[in-house]
Amino acid sequence: MRELYKKDQEIGDYYDQQLAGGEAEHMMDQIHIGHTIWSTPRENIMPKVTELALPDTADFGVAVEGAIAVWPDSSTPAVLSAFDLAEQAEVVY
Repeated sequence: MRELYKKDQEIGDYYDQQLAGGEAEHMMDQIHIGHTIWSTPRENIMPKVTELALPDTADFGVAVEGAIAVWPDSSTPAVLSAFDLAEQAEVVY
């Protein structure tokens, strides 16, 4: 996230200072990062970033809705509920 925030600033600087020999100056001045309410903030504000330290042994699994088991750890087969396309379809006229 921090890298993307910095990259956004670099792009704005490029437009202001280098594009068309500086003729696009202030083109990227519109505040566009950090809107948390309807009014425009005074400056771009990077959103709060929370970094997670994941252990090297982190693993992922899949759980089927309504099942207690998690795959691939479970020895029982994963069974999905029946899917009825007609029941799921939304008719629009």
